Parts: sequence; C-alpha cells; structure tokens
Amino acid sequence: MPVGGPMTAHPYDTVYKVLNAARVRLNDAITTTAMVHGKLLDNNQMFSLELTNTAWRKLQEFLANLGASQFRQEISLYQVPPVASFDPSIQCRLDWFNFFDGANLYDFPRLPEDFMFPVKLWERQSGSNFGFAAMENMVDGLPSIVKSSRNGLWEWRADAIYLPGSLASMDLKIRYTRYLADFADNYPYPGHQWFQQPVPLMRGLDSLSYFICAEAADAREGLDGAVFRQKGESAARLFMNRDISRTQRVNIRRRSRSGRLEGWGNGDFGLVY
Repeated sequence: MPVGGPMTAHPYDTVYKVLNAARVRLNDAITTTAMVHGKLLDNNQMFSLELTNTAWRKLQEFLANLGASQFRQEISLYQVPPVASFDPSIQCRLDWFNFFDGANLYDFPRLPEDFMFPVKLWERQSGSNFGFAAMENMVDGLPSIVKSSRNGLWEWRADAIYLPGSLASMDLKIRYTRYLADFADNYPYPGHQWFQQPVPLMRGLDSLSYFICAEAADAREGLDGAVFRQKGESAARLFMNRDISRTQRVNIRRRSRSGRLEGWGNGDFGLVY
C-alpha cells in the first residue's frame, strides 16, 4: 500500500499529497540549507492534524461564502408533527437534536449533522403526494398568525429553524449549506490514517496546501502567513470558476423572495422548479 493510501476510483487528492505540496512550499520560503519540512508537518504529529483541519475549515468557509456548489445540499423530512396549540404565539423549532411542537420534544425529525444554515424551504401536507410549495424566509421574526393547515413561513435563528406550526403533519424539503467533515483516523474510512483520506474537493490541492502553509507560517517566526493565505484564496477563486462556467450555460432569472410572482408561493401548493 502506498504511504498516501490505497488506489481508488475517485478523482480526489489524498491529504498526504496535499501535505507534500505544503512541505515543498514551506521549504522554499525558509532561508536555510537544512530540510525542515518534517518538523513542520510530520504525518505522525498531532499538531499536524490540528493544523490541517484548521486550514481545511477556513478553506471551506471561504468557498462556502463564495457560493461553491460543493457546499449545497438538500434533504426531505417527512411527517413533521403538527403544532401542539392553536395559540398564535406558539412556534415550532427544528434543530440538530430534535423537533419541538410548542409543547413536546420529538427525537425525529432533526437536522442532519453536516447542516450549517438553511438557504430555502418548501413544504407539503404529509401523504398528499403533491408538489412542494415554497415557504417565505422571515429575516425579522415570525409574525403571530392564526394556525392553519400549513406553515408558509420560516426563520433561522439561534442555530434552529423556527416555524409558525401547522395543524396538519407536513413534509419539509430543505436546501442548505453544509460543511465537510474534519480529517480523523478511521473516519469515514475504517483502517485509514487521517493523512490517507481523500480531500473531497476535486483539484483542491493547490488551495488547501496554501491554507495549510498559512497556518504553519502563523505559528513560526520569520514566515508571513498572509502571503500564503492570499495565494490560497486566489487558488480557491480559480476553483470557483468551474461553478461560474457551469451556471453561465443557462439563462437565470431572479425569483421573487416569496415565490408569489411565479405562482408557487404561499397561496399555491404547486410544483417546485
């Protein structure tokens, strides 16, 4: 088995290969005749894992803020319980741990572990087999409205999705921004060390290696982490060009915020396109 891990069918670079690129770049930046790369990013040192994961998280934040499609995901949650009260002031809550109907906690449904924040929500009555209707994102708080057979509105606050609550059981479709897991021994590949695992960003070696260099440079006197970070961000923008080129192949028209102008807003349980 090669040091960097077994041969696989996926196109991703391994963490080991990314670290090799970072070592080369760090050695080029250090004014010395001694090879010091192993002291900076040795595979068997715990600080190397922590440094790599810190750089990995910062790269993800940068790409997610640019709108990279790699960090967008959708999930459908079925049979979300109805609200427990007719009181307009009662709200329901959905988070990573449970669902709260205004009076009771349910273990399911709940948000997936990779969930960062919602982008858009749709709903339909459970068991109806109808199309999903778009819900309106309320950025300044949910109004106290009379309960009905749908939610219609949603708000993201305090790391949870809040809903007015429906009198009927509902199915929710949620488009959200996700994060990718940290690198760790045996997860998600049993028997693999952390540096043998793939980096799930196609052709992401250049950018991640620079972000790793930036973290190492910040911890070492005489190196400028800002220079490496700038190069990493530039490489990430090149990475984003694939998404931009893909979206430019279709005509895009901005939808109204509520969806009412397109006929699938709060007043119509139509299909989602």
